[in-house]
Amino acid sequence: MMESKRIKILMFFGEIDIFRSIIFWFIVFLLFVIHLLLTICMSNIDYIGSLGAVLTVFGLLASFTHSLYPSLKEELKDPYQTFNNGLFQLTYHTDTSFVIDSNFRSLVNPQEAETNNKKYTDMVKRKYKGLLNTYLLTIIGTFIWAYAGYFEFVLLSFTN
Repeated sequence: MMESKRIKILMFFGEIDIFRSIIFWFIVFLLFVIHLLLTICMSNIDYIGSLGAVLTVFGLLASFTHSLYPSLKEELKDPYQTFNNGLFQLTYHTDTSFVIDSNFRSLVNPQEAETNNKKYTDMVKRKYKGLLNTYLLTIIGTFIWAYAGYFEFVLLSFTN
């Protein structure tokens, strides 16, 4: 199945192995140290509050790994797989409304299988692109919320 860039991003955050887990926790620790040093050097406890917002983003990404990724991985399978005698059989589908609405037959020729697999792929991509947009909006909003106050001097310099 051909995957879009957004689906690849979701796959990256979903595929968790021990190496990525170590990197994940190392980044969290590094961010903690950076924010702690900023708090001490700038004498401003707000940096620890900003760390809380960043940790919220990491929690959001981690929740994707455990709750949504298994569904994504299953839904990326083509519903029609090779059968025998050059026919394709409907072997997998998670969304029964897709099967009912498309009036799928159990056995089809290769051209129909390719067409139906493409329809299914497009439907899955639309579903997860919308989900990724929601994640991106949440992440961007959280970073703005966490760090906008530190850029107050930039806005004040334009008004004076």
